[in-house]
Amino acid sequence: MKRLYPTLLALSAALVPTVASAATWFDLRIPAPACQPRNSTDAAKLKLTNGVWTFATGHSGEARLFCPLHLSRPDAQADSVNIASFRLWYHDPDGDGASSFVRADLLRRSRTSTVDSLVTGGVVDSDDFVDNFFIRTMLFVNHTASFLLFTYHVEVTLQRDTTATATPAFVGLDFQPSPQ
Repeated sequence: MKRLYPTLLALSAALVPTVASAATWFDLRIPAPACQPRNSTDAAKLKLTNGVWTFATGHSGEARLFCPLHLSRPDAQADSVNIASFRLWYHDPDGDGASSFVRADLLRRSRTSTVDSLVTGGVVDSDDFVDNFFIRTMLFVNHTASFLLFTYHVEVTLQRDTTATATPAFVGLDFQPSPQ
């Protein structure tokens, strides 16, 4: 039995890199509670309930959330990551109507700048789709993200035209790697 423990320990250690690699892309999920209102005006319009951002009672207009994109992989600073696509999880009560929407903009900022730039093709807008349920809308981005040169975040915008209309909801985002 004493010989079995070192063998099991060695086998477990050999599996750790595989398990860590398999979990890499779980790091690229951003649940709604990880996002924060951009400013105090937006904070007054929104509420976080049961892990979902919606408009607070009596509020309308447009409000924005800041959602940091962060890799916790040990090699994240050394390697570029190819993001093939990202998905927006939301509820838009009027589908592609004009009363409400949820939009996600994938942005990056050079570490030497104070200005954000939109990643080419990095916009998902619920008004581009007829469905009004919780959707897993996928956008094909095909962007090589360099976490060494840039910081990345997603700006989520919720909008509704009046307080009488149904409330759009933001649930979260996830990112998919390019096939290897």
